[in-house]
Amino acid sequence: MTLSASAGREYNNFSLVDQWYTNYGGGIRWRPFQRTLAAANVMKRFFGTGYELVFNHRHRRAAFALNASRDIATYSETAFSAPGGGTRSLLDAALTAQIADPAERRTAVNQLIALSGLPPIQANTSSFFTQAVMLQNQIEGAFAIIGVRNIATIAAFRRDRRPIGTLVVGVPDDAFINFSKETETGGAVSFTHRISPLTALSAVYGRSYVRGFVADVPTNTATEDTVLVTLSRRFGPRTTAFVGARYQRFADDPSEDPPTAERAIMAGITYFF
Repeated sequence: MTLSASAGREYNNFSLVDQWYTNYGGGIRWRPFQRTLAAANVMKRFFGTGYELVFNHRHRRAAFALNASRDIATYSETAFSAPGGGTRSLLDAALTAQIADPAERRTAVNQLIALSGLPPIQANTSSFFTQAVMLQNQIEGAFAIIGVRNIATIAAFRRDRRPIGTLVVGVPDDAFINFSKETETGGAVSFTHRISPLTALSAVYGRSYVRGFVADVPTNTATEDTVLVTLSRRFGPRTTAFVGARYQRFADDPSEDPPTAERAIMAGITYFF
């Protein structure tokens, strides 16, 4: 068990006023068993109490992860961050028993992701755009299992966000122009089958559901569905080529416009240095 403590000063002008704040908090990291990890960090911040809770458990060919947190977030952080359902971390944990060396295991995970056609993130990220700084509460969970020829993953998440501070200039597509709160729930499932030692077929389905609130009353909803199918073949230790097809559908309510859809065909080559 490991205990930690921290303290510091923080500056921001989210409310258009320059302000300094004193932060302090502590954490605990506990590994009750060799394959189980629990950790918690709590920090007093300018917005109140922030925290991060982590629980990971792995078996010989499977791994489970559950994360919860409360912190500020911007669009770029939310849109491009890997949630608790990150494929790479799950596969790394699942292969720990087979490959003890971290560098060798990282190479094996990279090759496995490339050959399987799996996206690095197994849950939809953000479906909205805003210039606001947000106070975000989220919980994320994921499970991955690796068989002899098959890989299956499932992930789910929920986020509750409220804008904090002041937007100087709004843009027409900003999701928080009219909303006081927004919630987003979703997840993804994937299945990969190794046709041969060098070729794999993968299918992923993801869905996210967003609700906008005004004074805690739901006024708008939006749904996004994504289907991705890829065929990958490894041509060398670090090189994999793939072809695939993707379908996405986005619908919001109320809206005078019909649901929008995207159909795409993809091809590419990945190379790991």
